[in-house]
Amino acid sequence: NTVTSTISVARQPEGIAVAAGRAYVALGGFDERDELAVVDLATLAAPTYVDIGCLARLVFADRQGEVWAVCREAVVVLDGATG
Repeated sequence: NTVTSTISVARQPEGIAVAAGRAYVALGGFDERDELAVVDLATLAAPTYVDIGCLARLVFADRQGEVWAVCREAVVVLDGATG
């Protein structure tokens, strides 16, 4: 239970899912951002951001490597391998 690394993302991170070596962080909590922060787990570099067009608080990865971002009005599905 030791913190080994910290990665800063935009305000109000919520759910997180891991697929294909990337962590996808929902940023839609408290109606903040309609994006996901995407962190490459091999490098732990600063995240890139993917605009999904809705405010997601939850993200899930399925067995096919897809990432599902759950919003109030929609569910957005991303290919985990390409982001």
